[in-house]
Amino acid sequence: MPLGAQTQITLAADPQGAIQPFNYGNVRLAPSRLRDQYQRTRDYYLAIPNDDLLKGFRERAGLPAPGQDMGGWYSGNDRGQTFSQGDFFHMFGQWLGAFSRMGRATGDEAMRQKAEGLMSEWAATIEPDGYFFFSRHPNAPHYIYDKLCGGLVDMAEYLGNREALHYLEIITHWAVKNLDRTRVPASYEDFVGAGPLKQSEWYTLSENLYRAYQLTKGPRYRDFAQVWHYTTFWEDLANGEDAFLQKHAYSHVNALSSAAVAFAVTGERQYFDAIANGYRLLWDHHLYATGGYGPEERFRPRGGSLGEWLNPDMYEFLGFTFEVPCGSWAGFKLSRYLISFTGAAHYGDWIERLVYNGIGAALPMKGCGRTFYNASYMMTGAFKTYDTQPWPCCSGTYPLAVADYHNLIYFKDAGGIYVNLFVPSEVTWQKDGVNVTVTQETMFPEIGSTALTVRTKTPVEFALRFRVPGWATQDVSVSLNDQAVPVSATPGQWAEFRRVWRDGDTLCATFPMRLSFVPVDEQHPHRAVLMMGPVVLVADHGPQLKGDQSDPASWIVPTGESLTFRVRNESPQRTFSPFFQVGQDVPYTMYLDITQ
Repeated sequence: MPLGAQTQITLAADPQGAIQPFNYGNVRLAPSRLRDQYQRTRDYYLAIPNDDLLKGFRERAGLPAPGQDMGGWYSGNDRGQTFSQGDFFHMFGQWLGAFSRMGRATGDEAMRQKAEGLMSEWAATIEPDGYFFFSRHPNAPHYIYDKLCGGLVDMAEYLGNREALHYLEIITHWAVKNLDRTRVPASYEDFVGAGPLKQSEWYTLSENLYRAYQLTKGPRYRDFAQVWHYTTFWEDLANGEDAFLQKHAYSHVNALSSAAVAFAVTGERQYFDAIANGYRLLWDHHLYATGGYGPEERFRPRGGSLGEWLNPDMYEFLGFTFEVPCGSWAGFKLSRYLISFTGAAHYGDWIERLVYNGIGAALPMKGCGRTFYNASYMMTGAFKTYDTQPWPCCSGTYPLAVADYHNLIYFKDAGGIYVNLFVPSEVTWQKDGVNVTVTQETMFPEIGSTALTVRTKTPVEFALRFRVPGWATQDVSVSLNDQAVPVSATPGQWAEFRRVWRDGDTLCATFPMRLSFVPVDEQHPHRAVLMMGPVVLVADHGPQLKGDQSDPASWIVPTGESLTFRVRNESPQRTFSPFFQVGQDVPYTMYLDITQ
């Protein structure tokens, strides 16, 4: 999937960034499909009894432990669980982080209380030497420490909870003394890099430790973060080598967030080069049209493997194509860091793909830990289903990714606001002491337009910018207060309007959306997915497609329903609809072989 038009990448003088997200504050989602998904997710996690979440910790500490055993990946090995079912990728710390972000984003007092109550009760189970795990035999102590570190940093940063930093200091003291530092690099045989000591995903620790340093200026966190630098991986990427090959997909994209914060803290260019080159390699060689990556959770060799791995006989054991919540979360973070460091709009294109075809197309959390883990793009047809085990790793990133909607729509700098996503929402910002609210009204992606209305008590000058998507290859039109205005709208860049804004001023932008077939890779030019703007469309089962691949609108026509199309003059009619509309166990085909 070629990256296409880009702005020249220029780094800000300050490694903290050229522009900044709103850090989960001052952004509100308006009624929409995304807000519905967020609300369902929030309600689901709020309803989990705290006693259930704390049961294993309390049992390990010898404290009264009411509540139910949650089972699956949330059950400790002390209960005789297998390796894959024990506290292998334990998500308690991620949930603290997600609840903190939700509380900050929406002023949700219930989520704040849940996060703070869970933290306090968990802290009561920390042993005198600082031992803090769910069980006596954690399978992945590095992973679990990392997620708890991140959750506690989130509680301090987003909820202002200073106790969280006290507990972070205690568990970090234990980690400095006890975490093994062998740091096995990933290889073909050991594509996670766990090694015999089960150091799973040790290379993601630097991100949250550097975040702790940014928050506290405590040198212990900076020094410990440097221990976990993934030097070989980052150096290869910085030198332009494709270091992803045969490595675990999600965790190695996630590892780039560690390089990103290393750059923010140190200002050393090599770390930025690693993430910028990593993004380019991912977009050019490893992404499906959905924004997903890593069939069977592994990066495959270039040269046609993306297309080949859509054949069912290629799958070894899982039969799935993209680890959706985890993979979306890692993509969101990497793209957000790059937007902040460079101010470049084109990094928002991956965010947009994942919002509509990744986590935004995920089945909702269901029952007791039922999680949409993997999406399938298999050629012979596929369907959405839940993972076989309750509470897998993706149940930890699911609420983080959905909460992140609040932190991806808008960015800011001293001179203005940037609109990255076209989502019903509003943002409040202060310019020269004046409170400014921008309200976004849109039915995107069903309709390719958005309206931005400024609310201010006093006229104020600033720049209002919106991202021109890479897929917007036709003319973008803009009106201000119902009057057409000229615009420089290059795909992959920001369109800017700088003026003195008055209360009620409305800027409307229209992006012509068209059908297009996007090939899976260069080696399979006729194996393609049908898209409408950034939205992946999937087909029901039927005969092989035959038509002009370069002009799908000439033979694939609207049905009259939103974003739904049919093949003209075909009987029985084969229809296409958005992947995000597909429900559980409904068969679909995403990639199709097209003949002329």
